[in-house]
Amino acid sequence: MSSSSSSSKLTPASSLSRDQAIAAAEHPQHNPSVPPPPPTHSPSYILAATFASAGLGNAISAACTNPADIVKVRQQLLVDKTRANFIGITSDMIRKEGLRSLWNGVTASCLRELTYSTVRFGLYETFKDAYAKALGVKDTSFALKALSGISSGAIGSAFACPTDLVKVRMQAVRPTGQPPYSNTFVAFAHVYREGSPGLLGGIRSLYRGVGPTIIRAAVLTSSQIASYDQVKTLLKHNKWLEEGFPLHFSASMVAGFVCSVTSAPFDVVKLFERFRTLFGVKPL
Repeated sequence: MSSSSSSSKLTPASSLSRDQAIAAAEHPQHNPSVPPPPPTHSPSYILAATFASAGLGNAISAACTNPADIVKVRQQLLVDKTRANFIGITSDMIRKEGLRSLWNGVTASCLRELTYSTVRFGLYETFKDAYAKALGVKDTSFALKALSGISSGAIGSAFACPTDLVKVRMQAVRPTGQPPYSNTFVAFAHVYREGSPGLLGGIRSLYRGVGPTIIRAAVLTSSQIASYDQVKTLLKHNKWLEEGFPLHFSASMVAGFVCSVTSAPFDVVKLFERFRTLFGVKPL
């Protein structure tokens, strides 16, 4: 065997220098002769952890951003756009309803994320792997990511429609200054009883407006997760950022902007439709 061919092979660990042996032990991925360590967790554990972290993380986010969300809801329902100033609506709410009014509907918001975001984020990778295998495309395809987001978002919003309905009711303008229900769970029961008699009638009542809700969620999720995944891939591929908090934060900022712009029209239509259908009155 020639010296060139033998030099191309890895030297056994026994004949390595001390520094080389330490390096080989610390970085076994660079030494194919060292078998890779077995996976720490099973695929089912990883999937469950993905679902749990998605739901919990988004529920915390919903609690923190509820003041901005409720102002957005009231701003979108205003017909007189001369009054649709974010700061003006916020100050008016605090003056008339108190500071705690900024957290109206926060329980429903968290419950919504625990269902909606748990499913849409948890199923995204599952759909992406399935579509990549079925369509024979690479998992780096943006169209694949968008299709996976549409699928997971639509399914997640279908689960979360009742909580989204109650959230809108709790966050909408309160003419009397008092909440429409004593708590979120009373709201669910009230909405259920609004339907026709029987189990099916109650379920239909809880799922009013499910069509616009699914369309909005499909657009939002496909643009949000797909853009996040794509931006993160580009930043890593071009070596602008390494894996870590700056990478995820940068990709999240871009994804948040993209999904807000693309889903805003659908969000307004959904709110107006739901407001008129559920409350029986015109927007203010």
